Amino acid sequence: MMVDSHSREAGTVGEEVPARVRQASRLDLNDLRWRGLESLATLQALGAATAAWYYLPNEAFRWRQSSLAIALLLVGLASYLVGRHRPLHGVLLLVGGQLAVALAAAVLVPGASILLFCLPIATSTLIIWTPAPLLAALLATAGQYGIMSIAGRPPLLALSVITYGALGVTLYLSGDAVQHTLAWSWKRHGDALLLAEQLRDRQGELNRTIAALDLAYRLLQRSNHELAQARQEADEARRLKEQFAANISHELRTPLNLILGFSEMMYLSPHVYGDSGWSPALRRDISQIYTASRHLLQLVDDVMDLSRLNAERVPLRKQLCDLGQVIEEAVVTAREFVRDRPLRIFSEIDSTVPRLLLDATRIRQALLNLLNNAIRFTDNGEIVVRCERQEQEVLISVADTGTGIAESELESIFDEFYQAQGTEDRPGRGMGLGLAIAKRFVQMHAGRIWAESAPGRGSTFYIALPLDGARPAPSRLRTSRPLPIPDNPYTESIVLIGGQREVARLLERHLGGAGRDYHVLVAENAEDAQRLVSEHHPRCLICNLSLTKLRALAAQLLPQDLPRQLPVLYTAIPCPAWRAEMLGVYASLQKPVQREQLLNLLSQLPDARDILVIDDDLGFAQVVVRMLETVSDDGQNYHVRTAFTGSEGLAEAQRRQPDVILLDLRMPPPDGYAVLAALQADASLRQVPVVIVTAGDVEEEAAGLETGLVALAQRAGWDLGSTLKAIPPLLDLARPDYGQP
Repeated sequence: MMVDSHSREAGTVGEEVPARVRQASRLDLNDLRWRGLESLATLQALGAATAAWYYLPNEAFRWRQSSLAIALLLVGLASYLVGRHRPLHGVLLLVGGQLAVALAAAVLVPGASILLFCLPIATSTLIIWTPAPLLAALLATAGQYGIMSIAGRPPLLALSVITYGALGVTLYLSGDAVQHTLAWSWKRHGDALLLAEQLRDRQGELNRTIAALDLAYRLLQRSNHELAQARQEADEARRLKEQFAANISHELRTPLNLILGFSEMMYLSPHVYGDSGWSPALRRDISQIYTASRHLLQLVDDVMDLSRLNAERVPLRKQLCDLGQVIEEAVVTAREFVRDRPLRIFSEIDSTVPRLLLDATRIRQALLNLLNNAIRFTDNGEIVVRCERQEQEVLISVADTGTGIAESELESIFDEFYQAQGTEDRPGRGMGLGLAIAKRFVQMHAGRIWAESAPGRGSTFYIALPLDGARPAPSRLRTSRPLPIPDNPYTESIVLIGGQREVARLLERHLGGAGRDYHVLVAENAEDAQRLVSEHHPRCLICNLSLTKLRALAAQLLPQDLPRQLPVLYTAIPCPAWRAEMLGVYASLQKPVQREQLLNLLSQLPDARDILVIDDDLGFAQVVVRMLETVSDDGQNYHVRTAFTGSEGLAEAQRRQPDVILLDLRMPPPDGYAVLAALQADASLRQVPVVIVTAGDVEEEAAGLETGLVALAQRAGWDLGSTLKAIPPLLDLARPDYGQP
């Protein structure tokens, strides 16, 4: 429609412009006629008046000549008056009058007729019609010949034809050139008018476009302002979210340290509590507490990773797992929730289900969320978890005999914070996040999740996991010796030199989940690295060193006979050993402290018997006491002293020098850093080994360390193309902020 309208407008303009050109041309012709007529009529009138004035007072009155002069005078005046309003009519009147006077002269004054017949021929050029002089010459010749023949005096026809014809032809040729010149000028004038009209139209369109662009620019400025404001608000919200996650995670570690510590002691070393005669049910309950607390610790670690490393996703730690075992663990945990209810939970697992490459913690959490949802809506009956292998995937189903879900709600139950109808009065009503989290975990494994249900007939939730990276399930038959499981062929390996297990786990967490999984192998020295490279052919070699040692030790740590094309990545990722090194202490521990960690650390100090614990958490001191009581039977008797403030700890250390100090960094003033400074300033306490203990994670406590170094090297060097390809992603990653000091 727009094109047709534009075409019609263009056609209208194209028709109007030639009409205006023709009108302008007519006006120009009339102007030319009038200008010539004005001059010629005036000149003829003046000449005729002069001739009449000459002949009238003459003694020999010549009435013939006077009559002709007066006639020319009248013709000139009449044509002038008519031509002022109608130039063409005035020219025709002048030519006709001159021809009539010439015809009269042919009778009255034959000698002057030739000159008078030349006047209309010359004047006919004012008609601005090319054949006009020829037509006037023909009329003059015919008129003279006819009048003279009637008068009985035949003229010299040859002379008339030659004279009038030559004049007519001459004027015709000159008029034709003038006509072509006028036509060319009129055409150019018309083109100019057309272009001017088009220019005005385009100028109007341009003005409208400029106005529209100006409006769009103002709207764009407003949108950019709103976008910048929204981005600022989003950044602030993300910062607050990360800060909130870090604070919550830190607060969770303190009670979790007690739960995990005491449950571990009761589960693994119940003899510490004497001959208590615990029943099997109590031991089972303690086992569940210990297992659940370890699972919660894994979740807290993920929260800390998200908050400190600005992760946009929950990292996956994929490994070959027995899916049946993962399902059974989730079922056993769920049974504890319905111990006192008439509800049976069991599993049916197909023996052909292979081992899958997945994150067992995420899948277990997804299953627990589905089981919790089923328990919430099932008062009695049963909940069954089935697992079977299909063509290209493994299908897990969680079916219950509960109240069911309306079909209209099946597409919304996986949305965050969505509450199904009829849940207001249900016991244990959640926040509507369980199914959404389960969906996210399944999608992170490239799987599918959906539900089938009907009110009053229960619900069935399905999880479909792809078989990519699957391995045959281990045989249930006994073997004479365990068969080693080869490395996952879908997982690439990385050799890490100069790091600790914490750094290896951190790399595995955050390098996985993006379509590729890495298994980090830790090498203790250059020889160990050479062996691992030869055996596993890793994707790259990472030398993780503190900045104080990086350049000094790089040559010693890097094996000299590595393949020339193997990339070597130098990093400075904080680890607990660096934290201890930077603070000048013996070692560092992270809450919740495991019993094995503490005992392994104390085994490195064989003379340490008197242990001073400086921590504002009374529960942690009790956990340490319980842990050390478990080794009293081996002759390793430890004496534990406690202090719950920094000042009290310094006073206790000065009262009697301990063999080792366990110091919490986060305490009310004076905090752990102030206590460290006081200990190092005291000559008698400067040599006492200090082990710092904190609930913060590695990145949080080492935030003050300079870690902004990542170097990629290769013995064979990098060509220019590879170097240029590596620059853009690095530039995208490292954006300078000149507004920061």
